[in-house]
Amino acid sequence: MIDRYLSGRLTEKEAEAFELHYLGCDECFRELQIRKQLLAVIKEKGKTLFAEFIEEGKKGSQSGIRPRRFPETVRDIWARRNFRIYISGMAAVFLILVLYFAVDWGNPPLSESFRESPYLEERIKTQDDTRSEKGFQLLAPANKARFSPQTPILFRWSNPGNETLGLKILNNQGDRLFSFEVNDSQFLFREALPPGLYYWKVESGDEARIGKFFVR
Repeated sequence: MIDRYLSGRLTEKEAEAFELHYLGCDECFRELQIRKQLLAVIKEKGKTLFAEFIEEGKKGSQSGIRPRRFPETVRDIWARRNFRIYISGMAAVFLILVLYFAVDWGNPPLSESFRESPYLEERIKTQDDTRSEKGFQLLAPANKARFSPQTPILFRWSNPGNETLGLKILNNQGDRLFSFEVNDSQFLFREALPPGLYYWKVESGDEARIGKFFVR
């Protein structure tokens, strides 16, 4: 399913259903990000894998000289220095990707766009110690969840009363960037966000619950 999604072979309905699933599934989300990175590397580096043979073929066809034979055995291929360098590079990239997604790197760098809002942080701590009078709670994304700039974000919350709630997305200064009225318990946000710390708020009347996430 992940391969079909990345290659654009899913229907619009299938793609939307898949996005709703993987955004709420840490394992699928991590696997998708790794495959995206690997595809990007392969597309960038794969063109040069046998560039020498392609170039020789072009020269041979122009001069009438028969190009050198294409390697036919694993030993022939492995003997080529460029191929060994390519494989070593791919292995290093794969190891870096595995370490990046497997290790908790802690807090993001404290550039201006990643600095926490003292007011909103205090609100988050306070709400963790209190119970919602209307019974709604934030479900996803989890606090400190990380997304890439182009990744859709699925916001989910409990809504026992089936009320129409306000969903707001704030920057790390508390300024409102987006606002939506939602009569459901989830909302798929598709806008691209620049790297930084963001807060999201679900509110009904005087009551609100706040979460936060990172775009990196």
